[in-house]
Order: sequence, then structure tokens, then C-alpha cells
Amino acid sequence: MNHDTLFHIDETLDDAQRKQLNEQLLQEFGSSAQPHESNKPHLFFFPCDPLKAPPHEVIQHIKQHGYHAQVVDL
Repeated sequence: MNHDTLFHIDETLDDAQRKQLNEQLLQEFGSSAQPHESNKPHLFFFPCDPLKAPPHEVIQHIKQHGYHAQVVDL
């Protein structure tokens, strides 16, 4: 079951970069759910199944795209 995981991205992403990163991660992890949008430039929601895409793996993929991220645990 997918749920949104909140990531803090160190870099400031514009709308195009955010959309591109989201599309790449959706393809890589096979998710079809759309994430919640954040109006904060450093916060990034990503819908993932923690069994198929644990947050640490999502972070590794974010890093492969040239960004730095941490999980925000609420």
C-alpha cells in the first residue's frame, strides 16, 4: 500500500525540476499514485510502498539524480 513519504531536499527545486524528479522516481519504483504537492521549495512528497521502495532506497535514487535528501519523520 502506497503512502506519502516526506523528504527534505537540500537543493531548491523549481516546478520543472520537481516534476521531472517525481516522474523519474515514479518510473523507477513503479508507483502510479500522485504525490501531495508542497508549497515549500525544499519539501518533496513521494508516494511509495515501504516494502517495495523503502525510504533509504528512494534517497539513493534522489542522490543519483544529483540532489541531496533526508526523510522527514513526522
